[in-house]
Amino acid sequence: MSVQVLLFGISISITRYLGKERLGIYATILVIPALARLLNSFGLETALNKKLPELAVADPSLGQSRYAARRILSLRVVSALTFCLVLYYALPYYFALIRMPELLVYRLPVLLYFFLTAVNSILSSLFMTCLKYKITSMAETLCSLLNLAFLSVFIFLDRGIQGILYAYILSVGATVAVYGYLARPYLAGTVLRADWGDARKLAGVSYLVGILSFGLMTQSDVAFMNYFQVDAVRIGYYHLATGVAGMLTFVLAGIGPLALSIFSETFSREGPAGLSKSWRQILGFTLFIAIPIYIFALFYSRPLIGFVYGEQFVKSGDVLSFYLVFMTAGAVLGSGFSSSALYVLQRRDIVLKASLEGSALNVVLDIALIPFYGEMGAAGATGLATLYMAFRQFLCICQAIRVRPIFLFAGKCFLLSFAAVAPSLALSAMGHVHVLLSLLVFIGVFLSLLLWRKPLPEEYRRFMEGTHPILGRWAGRFVRNAG
Repeated sequence: MSVQVLLFGISISITRYLGKERLGIYATILVIPALARLLNSFGLETALNKKLPELAVADPSLGQSRYAARRILSLRVVSALTFCLVLYYALPYYFALIRMPELLVYRLPVLLYFFLTAVNSILSSLFMTCLKYKITSMAETLCSLLNLAFLSVFIFLDRGIQGILYAYILSVGATVAVYGYLARPYLAGTVLRADWGDARKLAGVSYLVGILSFGLMTQSDVAFMNYFQVDAVRIGYYHLATGVAGMLTFVLAGIGPLALSIFSETFSREGPAGLSKSWRQILGFTLFIAIPIYIFALFYSRPLIGFVYGEQFVKSGDVLSFYLVFMTAGAVLGSGFSSSALYVLQRRDIVLKASLEGSALNVVLDIALIPFYGEMGAAGATGLATLYMAFRQFLCICQAIRVRPIFLFAGKCFLLSFAAVAPSLALSAMGHVHVLLSLLVFIGVFLSLLLWRKPLPEEYRRFMEGTHPILGRWAGRFVRNAG
């Protein structure tokens, strides 16, 4: 949680420092390493998450696990260096295509940004797969602290976008060094050749899904907005709104990558019943946290953006509210966890088809809507495509998992959230009320309703305690007949 707070502080610093126009240019630059990481992923993180827990069970000495970890890390380093070489010669053509050749001055930091992020992704996945949450948390906290420190220096020196990029590069470089040192037990030592089983096939499917999901990335929306010559200020609004939407549920950071390991373990031990149970626990926990946050942010998007990032960005609040409608609906359908469950159920074909169809839909909608509606068209295109994909996968999951309890619990969360936001809206209607006061009223009413109704099932609380012990103990107050 501390990491997400630091990242939130970094986001505020960057946004306020750059202002409306330079934020849009910054978003345009970030598209490059994001798309390069997609092309360079090769499904290695998915293979690591799937295979390492199985190898650790089969060989407690970790010899086979070291073999797999070494191979995957070596592949990532070699492929990342190859992509750096390709990008070096391709960037001039790309910047000419989007009619921004002046951005070529950022070529070196873009390459360093991409390479270090690609290596860091594998190393962090290694520790997450081995359930070393404290190491991951400490490393990410260090990265965020260093990023904030370097950012402060470069902002003080007024180094612009270059300074922001190098602040991130230096902090991630230090994190990679720490990860590399701590990963010695998983990389150095006796090695036993391991059978990859279906890991290669799974990695290939995951990679293909990622490639076909290009249209579902917000970075693709930015690329299309650049192509259609949308003003940099409006691109900045879109970048800020989607970024804030992603940060709203900071408490849930790390749950997504963990889902595949949990689903794989419970399914191998308990079969469909175990998968159904873990699905309900993870999704129920997510909805319990996400729905009230989304509901409050949907009604107070403009004042929230204005208070945190400055009045010059209040117009991005409209994009945020619009985008949150789709995110909330997608959360109820298990967006973010569906593909992991389908991988375990051996329904990779559904993941592939849904990603292909959703990506194509987003591209078509981007081309149709962005020229007329700009950033709002991009938000609508991505929201609709993501929702379609979540619904497509959810229909398949319903055949193996009992989903009715999730809908009942989601309904309770919505009712409590709307009941809690009503008093704050009534207070705001009476006159100008600061958004912080409205937030305090909302939290107070929501917690009071939770204590009264106690809607949280015990199995969701147990999962919370296993993931966030403090949160689990706190949530016990909202479980009927608990303790």
